[in-house]
Parts: sequence; structure tokens; C-alpha cells
Amino acid sequence: MKRILIILISILLILSSCFSANCVTRTTYKFLNNSKLYYFADSKNNYIVSVKGKTAIVNKVGYGYSTIKTEAEITKCNFTGSYFHFFSDNIKGKIGVVRFNYNSGKYETITMNDGTKTRWSLCSVDKGNNYYFVDYYDRTLLHKYSSKGNLVNTYQFDSNINQIDTTNGTYQFVLTSYGLCYIKGNTIYSTSNDYNIFPMSMVNDEYYCGNGKVYSLFNTNEYGSYKDNKTALLSQGIAKASGNKIVYSDFNSSTNKEYSFNFNIDNLFGYKDRIIVTKGSNIYIVKTGELKSKKTNTPRTIENNDTKTYGIYTNAYTIGDKYITGVSPNTTIATFKKNVSYDGYDVVFIKNGSVVSSGKIGTGMIVRFTRNNELIERTFIIKGDVNCTGTVNSKDTNSYMNFLLGLEGLTDEAMIACDINNDGVLDNSDLVLMAKLRE
Repeated sequence: MKRILIILISILLILSSCFSANCVTRTTYKFLNNSKLYYFADSKNNYIVSVKGKTAIVNKVGYGYSTIKTEAEITKCNFTGSYFHFFSDNIKGKIGVVRFNYNSGKYETITMNDGTKTRWSLCSVDKGNNYYFVDYYDRTLLHKYSSKGNLVNTYQFDSNINQIDTTNGTYQFVLTSYGLCYIKGNTIYSTSNDYNIFPMSMVNDEYYCGNGKVYSLFNTNEYGSYKDNKTALLSQGIAKASGNKIVYSDFNSSTNKEYSFNFNIDNLFGYKDRIIVTKGSNIYIVKTGELKSKKTNTPRTIENNDTKTYGIYTNAYTIGDKYITGVSPNTTIATFKKNVSYDGYDVVFIKNGSVVSSGKIGTGMIVRFTRNNELIERTFIIKGDVNCTGTVNSKDTNSYMNFLLGLEGLTDEAMIACDINNDGVLDNSDLVLMAKLRE
């Protein structure tokens, strides 16, 4: 075992300069000036994407952002199958997509292997990472490509296609001059004879809207209204923003609920039961179950690293102006709370964008202290915990070795966690110390 470790370290000494050029930096939120914004979410995370020209900024709420550069101007962004898909109509002379995974920091360019289709007018992607393009020269044709860029099928419609989209990547919807259709497998189904539903928006494979109305996809029910860009369609209702206020109308209830901020809302998005608003570079999330007729103040963020001044202190850990360090692997939330004084503050722990109340504290987890109009928020760094689980094991050392070999990117927090000897350099000496921390 020692011989294997010596050989491995020798290899890493040779390759230690080969850091990944595409290593993702994740610090604070960022929006490009005068950019187009997209909101995406899955069961755990929320993302707001800012797109302008050949640049995209992917903001992961609760974690920071990643920057993507493409070869051609980005025309549209989609999110499905854990990937962001940035569409361009001229990558190396072909239509193409840049597919990006936020968690790994890796991305690849896919060009469509059909030289006759060099331009398109509309695009989309399903949950299997199959790509759909409406032919620029004949808008009655919809071309389907595989995740590798190979042509799979071409669908012929009776009239020009005005819009294509998906709901969570399940169905591929096609809006023509005669109505709304969807593709399941290789079969085209018609769902509506309403000629005036453009533009459309859909959630949960069920509701769609257009012409200021919201309809049920598979029946004739009509729900509420949907009229401007500060309106969000959620799984069970509609949220609207006006000034500093959100008004939410449930499809199955006549009662409206409200939520107010002490600022005017810039943008409004929705996903299932989440309402997301932005103000400048700040992102706020409210769940429909939290909506009440009350005003909320934006907490004053405490940046001073002398948190003892604000009644938060500990002799067991180090609370800096951004990170909390000195927390040993396998430390639980309960143990941390016992070792910290935070008189008068409410405290919550956030992991992967969700509040947790128990379990181990991992790298990247956030602790948030609030009192009256004060907010103190810090991120945990657990030395050796590269994979953010709160423990140090073979998966952590494997990830770090891959990073040194240039095969894997790491978050800012994970890279700090790798610097075991605190010398500011990530090298093989940290790997040896990390191995000693393993369970």
C-alpha cells in the first residue's frame, strides 16, 4: 500500500501543474448588463441564467455563479437532465449546442451532424438531451437530433411552427397556426383548436397559457390570466409582481395571498411552489405556503469578521468574514450549536439550497443567523471534505487527485478544503494529509 502511495505521489508531482483550465469559479451572484434572464429549477436547486452575446452566467442560488464562453452568440438557453443547454445557430458553420454541467464544471460543444441544416429559427431539448430545431427555410419541419448531434427524425406539420418548448423535458410541444400539438415518442398529438394561444408557457405537463389566459392541457378548463413579464405560472396558481408586492392566486381557491418587500421587484420567476424575485444582484425565494399579508424587510448583512460584537462567538471554531473554519469532519449540527453562543439570534442551516436541521456539517453548507433586521451568513469549510458530505473518505481523495490531474473541477469552497496545511498551494502534500483524515 505504501509503495502504491509513493508511486501515485510521484505521478502527481509530475502532473501537479496540470490544473483544469475550465475549473469553475463560484463566488457571488452576477448578472450581465442588459442581458436576457432565464430561470430554471429542479427538486433541490434554483438557477438564474444571465445571457448576452457569447457569454452566459449561471447563478446557482445559495452557491454563487459560473461563467461560460461559447464560440457563437447564444440564442436560447434550456435546462434539463442536469445540464444547461446554450443554443447557437453557427458553431463552426453548423447549428450547435454548448452543454454544461454546473456541478462538475465541465462543458462540451455539440454540432448537429447534418450539413444541410446550417440555420434554424426555434429550438428546444427534452429530458433525454435530444435536441429539436425548426427548419429556417421550411418552418413546417421540425428536426430531432440525438444528444450526440445525429439526426433522429424529421416531423412534418400542416402549417408553420410558431413556438416549441417542453415541460420539465417530458413532452415536446409544438405550436402551429392551427393549434397546440405535442410529441410523445414519434407520435404527434393535437391538444387544442384554439388558434390564439401564442405565446405559450407550461408547467408540470399540465397547464399552458396564451392570449392572456391559462388553460389546462388535457381538458377544456380555463384558469386565471397571464399577461406580462412579471407574472409567473406555478404548479397550482399564478404569481404577479407589482412594485414591491407579490400577489398569488391559487387555481382552486378564490383567495389571493400577498407578500411585500421593501424594494421594487426587478424580475419574477416561478417553479412548482417557489416564487423567485431579483433585485440588482440579490435573489430572494418565497414559497407559496409562506405567503401572507405582511411586509418583510431585507435584513442588514453583517460583513464584519468580529461577529462577537454582534453576540455570536465561539472558542471552538474560527468565524471569519466569509467562512467558518476549524470544524472537524463528522461534526453534527447539534454539536456545532452547543459550541457557539448566538444569544437572541435565530439560526438555520442550508444545504444545497434547502434548510436542514440535523446531520453532519459539510463543506459549502451555510449557517444563517438572523435577529430583527440583521443577517449574518457564513459558509463552512471542513478540511479534507471535498465532496461536501461532512466526512473524509476515499471519494474525497479521488476527487482531489482528479483535480490535480486536470480531470475534474472543484468549487472555491472545495479547493479551500483541500489546502490541509494552509500554505495557499494545492499539491501532493495536501493529498498525503487528506489521506490521514480519512475514516
